[in-house]
Amino acid sequence: MIFNDDVLFLHVPKTAGMAVGDALTQSLRAPVYYAVQEGHEGDLAGRPGLRVVTGRRHQNLATVDQWFAEQGLPHRVAAFERVLVMVRNPYTMEVSRYHYLRKGHPWDQGPAQQLAVAGDFAGFVARSRWWFNFRDYYTVDGFMPDNLHIVRQEALASGLLFACGAYFERPLRLESINVSERHDYRDYFNAELESHVYRKYQWIFDKGFYARETF
Repeated sequence: MIFNDDVLFLHVPKTAGMAVGDALTQSLRAPVYYAVQEGHEGDLAGRPGLRVVTGRRHQNLATVDQWFAEQGLPHRVAAFERVLVMVRNPYTMEVSRYHYLRKGHPWDQGPAQQLAVAGDFAGFVARSRWWFNFRDYYTVDGFMPDNLHIVRQEALASGLLFACGAYFERPLRLESINVSERHDYRDYFNAELESHVYRKYQWIFDKGFYARETF
């Protein structure tokens, strides 16, 4: 999670959040806050104008105001000029998550990682689960805030500039981070697997962000 006095960026997992976060910390007007789990600060602490605070990288709209209050910060969702959230093609997202979890990072341990490491993509799609509800990143009490801006990962640079370019003090520079090697998502799916993806990402499909595809 990244924010200054104007913009709040909430990191939906596997939607280029690391790349977006790195770019925003260098482009937004200072001071910029970066909330990460303790021990994951890396080289962030040395950047001018950046304040690293202990928090959750994947804070969402359902929980972030409580976190601000606990930290004694005056920021609230309703007060930001822009609340920025990414969205991604669910088929691509599922393939990306599978290949990422196959890397076997110790901080990702759990049933989903075990399924991915086993190498059975069909089993992974059918049996793995996310640990959150997608709607919690896009809604508060069932409604999308008026200041919410949803950017498609497929139009990342232009979407970011449109949503919050007015609040940049330095040019936006996007670099790929944490990219997994993989084929085109169409090579992975058949009709049965598509039905599992629909159930897993139903909120995103039903809200019209992406249309279901036929395989």
